[in-house]
Amino acid sequence: MKRIIVFLLAATLSAAMAPAQQPEKISFKTRDGREFKDVSISSTTPESINVETDSGFERIAISNLPEDLQRRLNYDPAKAADYTKREAEIRAATAARKRDMAAREARFSEWVMELNKIRNNAGRSTDPDAGLAVKNAEEIYRSMRSIVDDMDARGVSDEMIRKTLHAALYKEVFVGMPASAARIALGAPRTANETTTAAGTSQQWVYGNSYLYIENGRVTAIQN
Repeated sequence: MKRIIVFLLAATLSAAMAPAQQPEKISFKTRDGREFKDVSISSTTPESINVETDSGFERIAISNLPEDLQRRLNYDPAKAADYTKREAEIRAATAARKRDMAAREARFSEWVMELNKIRNNAGRSTDPDAGLAVKNAEEIYRSMRSIVDDMDARGVSDEMIRKTLHAALYKEVFVGMPASAARIALGAPRTANETTTAAGTSQQWVYGNSYLYIENGRVTAIQN
């Protein structure tokens, strides 16, 4: 039994100490006349290969390889074309998503500028409540982002979202504005009166001598 264990340990150590298998080196000349000597293929796709040379990695279209190497790689022009098309579609979709994300973030530029201004002022202030002002501003900013996320999810137009962001930042309200954004703009109402009829429930928010009328989560009327 001990001999068997010793033999297995020796075999394991021998395998672990054996030199790693080196990738195969190949030499070829592409159809456009470029020569590659003693390079190894690091990765392949249906459309191309990546080879490792002394100066780094290089991508080469399989259609540009000699026929014997194409056969060795099982090159299929139809599959290569389909792969290229799919990759182009993925790249286009990724680029579109990045543009959309950039455009969405740009909508918050005014809010970010205002938030940074509050942060900078707090940094220069000796007022012990300056930090609280920053905390409140950051909380309002997060709430506004949540409101915009909800508007995006409901398919609200970008124009309406930008209008809502601008109004809420500058303490303004308008008919059609989400009630949650109006609350951010003006703060909590002094009084909220609720009326229920057969048509549904509506609210009257009282701000001193001004009134907002709310139905289905939107401002439906403003009375000053």
